[in-house]
Amino acid sequence: MHTYAPKSDGTSSDEKVALSSDSLSTAVKTYENLCHDKVEKPSAVAESGRGRRARIFVPARAATQAGISNTKSWAVELDNRERWEEPLIGWCASADPSSSIGTFMKFARKEDAIFFCERQGWEYEVDDPHLLNVKPKAYGSNFSWNKKTRVSTK
Repeated sequence: MHTYAPKSDGTSSDEKVALSSDSLSTAVKTYENLCHDKVEKPSAVAESGRGRRARIFVPARAATQAGISNTKSWAVELDNRERWEEPLIGWCASADPSSSIGTFMKFARKEDAIFFCERQGWEYEVDDPHLLNVKPKAYGSNFSWNKKTRVSTK
């Protein structure tokens, strides 16, 4: 199996170069080594972005959902900067360009989120997830007369 990548010699042709599976695995290993090496210095971020406080956490599942599939990722949420109300329209305004990111940024692993925060030069705190202790039980136990859970009203 071959994977194709655009030519890297600077030409603008639409031709593609075939990569062997060996060179692809070498490229992946090199990328992993680069990503998880020690963070020497933060990336080129504006000085206004440095010193921000971030919170790393596992988001809670939505109240309308029964499954846990959306709670397997980690999220980074930034602190709120100053906001004010626009006098003409009444909308909320901010001088913070990071406020348009959305609620939070998602990452597959906690280590990736920590690496990102360190790379941006942000202070961070990690909130460990609250694990549920789910006891499996039968559907019929919802309707059984159990003296421990049912209380007489007489």
